[in-house]
Amino acid sequence: MDGAGLDLGDPQGQPAGCRQRLQVAAGPLFTRPKPRATFADLVCGLLGEVARKNSWQLAEHAGHGTARPIEHLLDGAKWDADALRIAFGT
Repeated sequence: MDGAGLDLGDPQGQPAGCRQRLQVAAGPLFTRPKPRATFADLVCGLLGEVARKNSWQLAEHAGHGTARPIEHLLDGAKWDADALRIAFGT
């Protein structure tokens, strides 16, 4: 999977189809579906027009009631960071 060819939409606004595309592209990196969905929410928030890019603001933008899903992704979820770097070419 080559990240250079991954079209996430318009980075200036809410990327069109961003969440669905990221879930498909990053699917193999996660062992469970919930962290996969939260990852997509996080990246779409970072690319979108969220004024302050902190866990609360990103969670609110994604429609989560608390920041815990974003925080769990970053501090406790099982996912393969090395595979992510390889998949997206960073």
